[in-house]
Amino acid sequence: MSFGRLGVDVIISSSIEENPACIHGPSILFERFQEGGQSRRFYACSACRDRRDCSFFHWAHIKMHKNKKEIWQRLIRESQSSVSHQDLYNRLEVVRGMPPGKRHYCTSCC
Repeated sequence: MSFGRLGVDVIISSSIEENPACIHGPSILFERFQEGGQSRRFYACSACRDRRDCSFFHWAHIKMHKNKKEIWQRLIRESQSSVSHQDLYNRLEVVRGMPPGKRHYCTSCC
């Protein structure tokens, strides 16, 4: 009786930018090993291990349908901030420049 390899491995690629993307960035290619020595590769979110946090999932051997790609591209666009990182940093520097007694935190919108 031989025991096969079970579990999931990450497939390291030098060109992660070519992987399909979700709102968290490029996905990672995984390989799931099953009983009987079979395996299947799939892409999943690189930031979230729990599918409840990010539902992105795509089998590697299936070409992504145009509609699915468009849906994810729309979600990516909608999730991007309208304020640049530089603008946020500039706002932080203004607050840092104030005396501590003059700093206030908004509790109704944050």
